Amino acid sequence: MENLTIQYVLVGIIVLLAITYLVKQGKKSLKGNSSCGKGCGCAPLTNCNTSQKK
Repeated sequence: MENLTIQYVLVGIIVLLAITYLVKQGKKSLKGNSSCGKGCGCAPLTNCNTSQKK
């Protein structure tokens, strides 16, 4: 194989992995029940719905 072809194949694989990662992250964020409100901090143990509002 020519060097240019190998580079295109490697770049294609990296792009596919990046798209797969972004799709998985998008599905995870859309599926989750918790949402991060403004000023919540999004800590894993923080419940945004019960935080005090000023």
